[in-house]
Order: sequence, then structure tokens, then C-alpha cells
Amino acid sequence: MRVGRHKIVKFPIRRTEVYCGENVRRIVEENTSVKCIRCGEQFLINRDTAYIPPDMNDCDVEMIRCPQCNFRASIYYYYAQTEKKRKRS
Repeated sequence: MRVGRHKIVKFPIRRTEVYCGENVRRIVEENTSVKCIRCGEQFLINRDTAYIPPDMNDCDVEMIRCPQCNFRASIYYYYAQTEKKRKRS
């Protein structure tokens, strides 16, 4: 196990993913409110709750830590909650 500090997350978090053959841009702004996927408590994604583990050298996937229950999950599990609602045309 590597000992050291977590890498600092830079906001906004931006990712481009391919979903069903389409490029989808994911953007998470600082202080975005989400519910924990484990305990259901509301909290903010910010520098206190987002980090990059020191053992992830080849990819920088942000991890989110719930301040209530300390459950850690990848940012990918929170994307559905962070997307802004769009009007359907």
C-alpha cells in the first residue's frame, strides 16, 4: 500500500464518455448537492468530499466520500444525480 496524501481534485470535474455510440459530456461543479448512495443523506461534492486515491497512477478517477457514513464510491455513481434537468423537445 502506498502511503501519502490524496491528489487534489480540480473543479469542475469534466469527463467525456461514449454511451450507445454517442459522446456524452459529464460536468460536476463544486458544491453540487447529491444524496449518498448508501445512507441517503444529502451532502455537497467539494474539496472535502472528493479525492483521487494515491494508488491510482494510470487513471484519475475521482472518489466521493460521504461525510455522514464515510462510504466511498466512484464519481460515476453520482453522475445521474449531478446532471442538470433539460427540457425535452
